[in-house]
Amino acid sequence: MNLTGQCASSNGTDSGVDAYNEPYRPQIHFSPSVNFMNDPNGMFRHPGNGLWHLYYQYNPTAPVAGNQHWGHATSEDLWTWTNHPPAISPDKPGDGIFTGSAVVDVNNSSGFFNASVAPEDRIVAIYTLNNARETQEIAFSTDGGYTFTKYANNPVIDLNTSQFRDPKVHWDVQTSHWVMTVSLPQVYEILFFSSPDLKSWTELSRFKVSGLLGFQYECPGLFQVPTVGGPNDGTKTWVLWISINPGAPLGGSAMQYFFGDWNGTTFTPHDNAARIIDFGKDFYAAQTFFEVGNANTTTAIGWASNWQYTNDVPTTPWRSTMTVARQLSLRYVRYNPMYSNYVLVQTPISTARIEVGSFLNISTPTSESHSIDFAGWDGAVDIQASFLLPGGSGVELRIGASGNQVLKIGAAFGDPVTVYVDRRFAGRSWADGNVFFADRYSGMVMPNKRDDGSTHFSLHVIVDRSLVEVFANDGEASSVSNVFWDNDALPEKLDIVLGNQQVIMESLVVQKLRGTWNCSV
Repeated sequence: MNLTGQCASSNGTDSGVDAYNEPYRPQIHFSPSVNFMNDPNGMFRHPGNGLWHLYYQYNPTAPVAGNQHWGHATSEDLWTWTNHPPAISPDKPGDGIFTGSAVVDVNNSSGFFNASVAPEDRIVAIYTLNNARETQEIAFSTDGGYTFTKYANNPVIDLNTSQFRDPKVHWDVQTSHWVMTVSLPQVYEILFFSSPDLKSWTELSRFKVSGLLGFQYECPGLFQVPTVGGPNDGTKTWVLWISINPGAPLGGSAMQYFFGDWNGTTFTPHDNAARIIDFGKDFYAAQTFFEVGNANTTTAIGWASNWQYTNDVPTTPWRSTMTVARQLSLRYVRYNPMYSNYVLVQTPISTARIEVGSFLNISTPTSESHSIDFAGWDGAVDIQASFLLPGGSGVELRIGASGNQVLKIGAAFGDPVTVYVDRRFAGRSWADGNVFFADRYSGMVMPNKRDDGSTHFSLHVIVDRSLVEVFANDGEASSVSNVFWDNDALPEKLDIVLGNQQVIMESLVVQKLRGTWNCSV
């Protein structure tokens, strides 16, 4: 079923020798070869061959949102992707196959599969059909997720409303049923449904009007993550995350989360705090992968854009990018005794498979600033630095490009430590023409000294051609930022500037990351 070559385009045609090497084209982040992409959909890992399947909202006919299909790509390692033709398409003009999820129905609870279909190839997709109403539909695949047949008795849920979308389904061990998490966007309700067979659904409960509301709730997800430290150390905790658009603190779209208890019927948050997942401007509609029998990790990918300007960004012939895959956990961090003191941690998957050399590797503590030359390198870069706290004023990483352009990423070592991203001077010709492209933002990371006595702070920065991801203190705070350098420039240097002689850098590793798109024909 695979197309020949990783650069075969999402519409099923060969994208040519120049694909995936255009100006601004990310080298290690997934992007469609042509046209417009948004939310990740239906992500699952094949339990037989281990292949990761990524579906996504896709317009195969234009570089702007609309005409929604499910695009499709697969990967063995979450870095190197192979494009496939769209997996699910609308039946008639005006319909849209909106965001949804997919599961591996190994036990054939749906009854769609006969004995000739291997259990690991029994894939059921659950999605929103958008036309005059929004209803929930299902489709099934007998070839492991490459082609789908729509259920003859769709829709499986119809509430007779135009605002009802984005189902995320998981298998609930407590009740031995499928559970759907889905949104009523403009009344700020998350609905939970139960089903024995993915076809007949019964409403269980509703999570209502909590946290930031914005204009609408979208793309909810309910899942468990490992819990590290504090009174719940070694357990797993339920997390409910919700996308908000528009109305985010920085404008446009963002994601918030709650952690709490799920009893098979109702989600009860541990507190009423609304926590923002990413302090940047470009992280939305993230989804976790469905994995059979994996109780140890939870892996997710998000859409690296913002609805305020995604239809206008200066990339061609495609628009939009996905984040790197990250593993999720809950970590105990004492912020405020009024709250539960846990934070959702995002740890990017290891770059070891795509590292091809080192720009610099320092393992001896130093209080000296450093400069690294990237000139001539057109791939991506991975930067990992560790600092000793308390002491000193802070640190700033300055990523430079031609024409005195610079992206600043830093941390102020107060109490708490605050990490920031400043893209004011990193490409202005397009950004100055868009009033919504916020250029500075910051997020709280940690108290200056932890309850466990730790006085270490880390910055992990992944730099691609037009996308930079920051993970502070091993993922306790994160930021995803689009950066559109003027004159098609590439990052050319890195300056690590320590605030004063009291700042001790314990280690610094700067790695070259090879591009993961093989576009020869």
